[in-house]
Amino acid sequence: MPARTVSAAQVAHEIRRHLPSVGQVKLHKLLYKCQGHHLAWYDEPMFSDTISAWDMGPVVTSVWHANREQPPASGERWSAIEERVLNTIGYVIARYGDMSGTDLMNLTHSETPWIRANAHRLPIRRSAKIKTGWIRDYHVAAELVEQEDQPQFDPDEVKALLNAVAEQPSRPLQPDSLADLRAWARRG
Repeated sequence: MPARTVSAAQVAHEIRRHLPSVGQVKLHKLLYKCQGHHLAWYDEPMFSDTISAWDMGPVVTSVWHANREQPPASGERWSAIEERVLNTIGYVIARYGDMSGTDLMNLTHSETPWIRANAHRLPIRRSAKIKTGWIRDYHVAAELVEQEDQPQFDPDEVKALLNAVAEQPSRPLQPDSLADLRAWARRG
């Protein structure tokens, strides 16, 4: 059974809880990144709200208009958010939270989903929907590139190394002597 999605407003509230002074531009880029990473990891959207390409990059239209009409209330109650949604939000905040709104705008302007949607936009001040499939495909590909950058270990070699360590007789550990440390330092 697929997980229940949350609203983008709930995700925005959770982001603001961790980054109380987050500005609108940065908030919307973090919402976009939450949606993208969640799609890449779970192959389902975190929220169903539409993300659109605006001049400033991806924007969750419903959150933008809701915040313009009435700023979010700090004491507002939301239903419980699933752990994996919270984990995705936490990851996005840890990875992108130190970036400025301008940095995130520049980052998202360089990404395929915004570029594709932007190509369909009418003259300035119009928007175009960024398709969920584009967001998912981009973030899945980005995850694969990141994984390629990580060292890959041969499971058989790891198993052999662990077995070799397990087969060594256990003896009490003793600290290195001063003479051993000096000999080691001269080799380097």
